[in-house]
Amino acid sequence: MNNEGTKGRSFGFDLPDGRTVSVPAEVEPWLLELKAVEAVSPLHRAQVITYLKLLKLPLGLLINFNSLLLKDGLERILNVPRRHP
Repeated sequence: MNNEGTKGRSFGFDLPDGRTVSVPAEVEPWLLELKAVEAVSPLHRAQVITYLKLLKLPLGLLINFNSLLLKDGLERILNVPRRHP
């Protein structure tokens, strides 16, 4: 992890060609769930929601890499408490 003079946190990873990508993480912690399945099922979404509740995190991102376009495999899931009447 290298902040390179920026406030807050960032995380980085190395590309196969030797370059390093650094992504700023200026928001609250969030959950990243990676899948490579034919289709995302309600069970996968429930799994992310369970993790969010247990870890007390506000946001989760479910990514399915088995899609033609990456944007089609992205799903944002919020940990929103239910209101009881």
